[in-house]
This record gives sequence, structure tokens and C-alpha cells, in this order.
Amino acid sequence: MREYNPQSLVVTIDPKDPKDDWAQGAFHGCHDCVQAQCTEVWHTNIKFLRGFSYEVFPEVKEIAKKYKKVMVMHDGSHFYDDVLKDLKLFDELTTEGSYMVVQDTKMTRMYSETMGNGYPLRAAEEFMRTQGKGRYVVDKKFEYSLYSQHHNGFLKKLPGADDHQGTKHNYII
Repeated sequence: MREYNPQSLVVTIDPKDPKDDWAQGAFHGCHDCVQAQCTEVWHTNIKFLRGFSYEVFPEVKEIAKKYKKVMVMHDGSHFYDDVLKDLKLFDELTTEGSYMVVQDTKMTRMYSETMGNGYPLRAAEEFMRTQGKGRYVVDKKFEYSLYSQHHNGFLKKLPGADDHQGTKHNYII
């Protein structure tokens, strides 16, 4: 993203700090690999917020006010209730013509019957029936060759769904 817009920003949210947890075992056998937080892009185009989405939402909201376009990619907890809460919460930040991408909707097909949870796909469907109804459409153009990890998860916010005004920069994800 920074290649076409050097002022872009990715805000990443996680209850665990990458240097304390998920990056630890990723580099065994790769002598040239560098942890993400040790790169220039991490310090110029990425802002890491530690916490759960509902805890850091006020800070994300303040950051988003500075940007013209805001896209949300949900790849946190994949449980139905968590996904639905996050979609409802981050809806107000997603700008018209942009997306909320619900990742790993495939889990619903894979585990819903045995685990009894609706997972991301059912949460996206419920959001589209309720708060997102008439304001978003499912955009299937990113589902290549009838396969996607995120089928029916590209939710595009329609023009006129909200009224965003003010001077803003470029992109935030």
C-alpha cells in the first residue's frame, strides 16, 4: 500500500505483542528472515495497538478521523459473537466505497456443523441482514476461480451509506 501512497497507515490490533508471542517461532530455518517489527515499514506505515478491539476502538477512531479512506480487515477471533460485535463496532469507521473484509469465512463451512458456532460467515450474514442492510453489498470480484478463504466476506460500503466530511489524508486499514 505504501508503494502507491507513502502516507498510508495500517493499524493492527492484537491482545499480544508480536515480539512477545506470535513472532517467536516463525524464523526457524530462515536465516535471512526479519521480524516485521524490525523493518522500516513497521515504524513508518504500521501502528500496532495492543488490546482487544473494543478496548482500543476509541484510539482507532481518533486515528481514522485523519484519513480519507478507511478499510477494515477482520482477522481476529473467528467466533460468531466476536466477529459480529467487531463488524458492528467498526462499521462507523469504514468509508463509503471501501470494504470491511471478513477473513476466514471458510471456517463456517468447515466447522459449523461439528462445533455449533456460526463463525465468521454467519456473523457477516447477520450483519448484512441487520446493521449493514442496504448499506453494504457482498462484492465477489475478489473470489478468484470460485475459491476464496473469505467467500462472501468482502463487504463493500455503498455510496450514501454515511456522510463523511472533513480534510483527511489517504488510506488506513
